[in-house]
This record gives sequence, structure tokens and C-alpha cells, in this order.
Amino acid sequence: MTDHNPSNQHDDMPERAPLSVAIVVYLLGMAILIALGTWQASRLVEKETLLAKIDYNMRSTPVRLSNQAISSTDYEYLLTKFTMVEVAPYAPVCVFGQNLEGDIGYYVFQAVIVSETNSVAMLNLGWRPEADFLSSDVPLDSDRRTITVCPAAVDLLSLSRQDITATLRFSAKPHFGAADPSAGTRIWFTRDTVDMLQSQGLDQPAPYYLTLRSPVVSGYLPAQVRVDIPNNHLQYMLTWFSLAAVLTIIFMVWMVQRFFTRPKV
Repeated sequence: MTDHNPSNQHDDMPERAPLSVAIVVYLLGMAILIALGTWQASRLVEKETLLAKIDYNMRSTPVRLSNQAISSTDYEYLLTKFTMVEVAPYAPVCVFGQNLEGDIGYYVFQAVIVSETNSVAMLNLGWRPEADFLSSDVPLDSDRRTITVCPAAVDLLSLSRQDITATLRFSAKPHFGAADPSAGTRIWFTRDTVDMLQSQGLDQPAPYYLTLRSPVVSGYLPAQVRVDIPNNHLQYMLTWFSLAAVLTIIFMVWMVQRFFTRPKV
């Protein structure tokens, strides 16, 4: 007759419970890390596809602007041609920013009536240095919205009724932390062209704007098109998969130590 000692079962439980818990934690951690790595891999494909599309649009031969193009962001950065009917009855807006060399200044946006889409859209005339806009009556350490004088009007008669080459862009919402615009002085810090026109009384502004390439407006540096789309998904993907590999190594080392270095009884 074999003696049955209930205490033997209890003695075994502390050995089994930590192992089962460790396995669950390991599998859960691996599932999370692999899911995050896979998600970043899919985002990498999406971002590279987007950047390739933008590169194609920017290098393509200029095409006539159409309602189809302005209805989808797939056509953003498309090189287009259009005809300006006339300057719309809205004041220019100055957008603070840097040129491609990193110099500080302002981009001047003027509302125009576009023949091809029969809409009022902002035309980015180009960049000018900050010194061209500063008021001499206000200390230079004042708020830029106070010391900057945006021109009351821009002469675009030379652009009327001829083919204008421009890059198609879409209105952008302010990012977190961006300074608020000043409708009174017409100083903006984000290219929110919809808000620019709504602040001047236009109910339904066009969702796009055009960055002038040619002909050049005197006094402005044109074609300042910056593709500022970060693509760090490869780094993120490798980070998550590397963490999964490290977690596996740690778990395997722990298992080896547990089963092959058991204390002698």
C-alpha cells in the first residue's frame, strides 16, 4: 500500500505556477511586440508608396488642373497648369516659414479665381525675407503678429489670362503647438488656406491651394516646395522585432537556468 502525502502536491505547486506564469507573460509580450512590428511594416509600405507617388507627381509633365485632381489628396504635389481669371477680392495673407535654405521669412498667399475649377483658391506667390515685412515702429522683440506688415495688395496683372505652372497642394490644419493666426494682421503660421479665406468672409473656400512655379512674380522666390513627411517606420519596425528577439533570448536563458541548474537535494 502506497502512502499518499497531500503535502507533496502543495510542494509541487510552487515549482509549476511560476513556470506557467512566465510562459503566459512571454507569449503575451511576444504577441504585442510582433503585432507592433507588423503594424510598423505595413505603415512602412504605405509611407513608401505615398512618397513614391509624390515623387512621381512632382517630376511629371505639368497637366491641366481639373476638378478630379482637386477632389483627392492622391494628386497632392501634382505639377499643374491653370489660368487665372482675375485676383479675387480678398487681401493677401502672409505665412511665416523658411525657404529651402533655412532662411526665415514669409510666403505670401493671394486669392485668385481659377478658370479650370471655377473656384476661389489661394496662390502661394513665393517667399520673401522677414526684413521685407518688419515694421520700423515696433521693437523687434515683439510678437511677430504685431511687428509684421503683410502687404495690402499684390499686383498680379502679369499673370492674368495665361498658362500658370504651379504645384497642387491641399489646405493644412494647424499642428499641435502651432501659434494662433492673427486675422487682423493677416499673419498665419500654418498653411490653412481654408481658414484664411473663411476669416475674410468666404463661406466655401476651395480645399486646395497652388504654389507658383512660373511665371515668377517680381520680388518673390518661387517654387519653394518642401516635402516634409517623416518616414521612420523601418526604424520602429526593427526596434519592435529586436525587442521580441531580446525577450526570447531572456526567456530561453531563464528556462535553461531553471531546468539545468536545479539545486541538489
